[in-house]
Amino acid sequence: MKASRKDRIMGRYLSEDDCDRYAWRASISLHLLLFVIFMLFTLTFIKDPVVEQYRVPVQMIVHEEAPIPPKKAKPKAESKSLVSKKALPNAKTVVAKPTRLPGDRRFPIVSKFVPPVYPKTALNNQWQGTVKLKVLITGKGFVKSVKLIKSSGHPILDQSFMRTVKQYYQFKPKRVMGENKEASKIVQYTFKLES
Repeated sequence: MKASRKDRIMGRYLSEDDCDRYAWRASISLHLLLFVIFMLFTLTFIKDPVVEQYRVPVQMIVHEEAPIPPKKAKPKAESKSLVSKKALPNAKTVVAKPTRLPGDRRFPIVSKFVPPVYPKTALNNQWQGTVKLKVLITGKGFVKSVKLIKSSGHPILDQSFMRTVKQYYQFKPKRVMGENKEASKIVQYTFKLES
């Protein structure tokens, strides 16, 4: 401890190191107190305009209903019915099996889409066109194979889109009765230069 300078704080003499520690503790405590006061003020008095826009005033009224008196049992008249109350022992109940479950998809859906790179050669020659592909999708949503259905007329554009589909596209696969199935989907992209 350094004893070169002594100050009198709270009735006792402290060394310079003790004074520094005391100052740090007081500073941190004061900052924490100010932070808590600021947060309480912010949470209490500041209203969110988005929440206030949709807030609907509600008035709650509670009505107590009078208890319903019990109904008196009426004597049953004997009626002769054509069907007995006991089920026939040979009768089979037919329950229709569901054909679809919630969340089933009839065909795959694109979940990750990345536009293809416009090849430099096609840009320089101002080539445009639409490429149409048939994509086979696995049960996990990945691309298994790609087949060209309609060419743009320029093989470089076709290859660019095929490469993009194979590398970057992901799908939500076809789902039947809660199980993902392998299926195909047709996707297309139009390479078009902006004027």
